[in-house]
Amino acid sequence: MKANQNNNSFSDMDQFIESLRKEDSWNQKFNRIIQIFLLFIAVIYTVIFFIYPLQGIDSIKRIGGFCYVVAVLLLVLIIRYLNNNYSNVDYGLPVAEMLRQTVKRYKLFQKKQLIIIPPLLLVIAAMVLVTIDPENGKSVVSQLIWSIEILLPSMAIGGIIGIFIWDARQKLLYNSAKKMLREIES
Repeated sequence: MKANQNNNSFSDMDQFIESLRKEDSWNQKFNRIIQIFLLFIAVIYTVIFFIYPLQGIDSIKRIGGFCYVVAVLLLVLIIRYLNNNYSNVDYGLPVAEMLRQTVKRYKLFQKKQLIIIPPLLLVIAAMVLVTIDPENGKSVVSQLIWSIEILLPSMAIGGIIGIFIWDARQKLLYNSAKKMLREIES
């Protein structure tokens, strides 16, 4: 992104729109790579838990594997749904509307991101079901706590990485769009 170094903004609307197009394109490509990776993971889990199950995979663990596969496929669908934010952009809209949509699209925390909660709950359920071992004497509650102890730091690390990516790549677009929108509306 080429920005004016003095005030951390764009020199003109054409430069802003070009940077916006590039970032939207990058987001589409990145989301496509994540979708392909997740589909690969879903295939691996399907093979491990259902097609060629390893020794010792009982029906409880298969249910856990099913939860993993469903969670991953839900994440693929969610990413596809969220990716529409970048593929259905109309850069020919009136400037104020385009800026409103840009601010909405590049806001760091959004309510629609809560849609990932069901897949995360399925991952927790899968972790508990896959790790249950009646012979080790651990209760389901202790396995649940263990699963959450693993998942929460992983999510925190992913969230921090996401914030760093947003700060490095998208914050300037977001702040510039907000600034330009305020100037237009006042």
